[in-house]
Amino acid sequence: MFTLEGFQFYKDKPGAGISDAEAVLKSRDVGRELDAGVKWSMLSDLTVAVEYGVFFPGKAFNPPQNENADTLGLTLTLTF
Repeated sequence: MFTLEGFQFYKDKPGAGISDAEAVLKSRDVGRELDAGVKWSMLSDLTVAVEYGVFFPGKAFNPPQNENADTLGLTLTLTF
């Protein structure tokens, strides 16, 4: 099974704080995220998932921290 998801993040108010202390500029635009994943049932009790995500910071971040953040994950699930 293949999944593809996209997200857009905003602050409630331009000057509001969020959990990321680097998003200090007075803009509601926190950023965008794109996630893709593949999940495969290798056996009846073993599943493998590979997931990739990238976050594109918005205008709420200072330019020096304005770099994309990538994540890659591998999950093995054994059901017994």
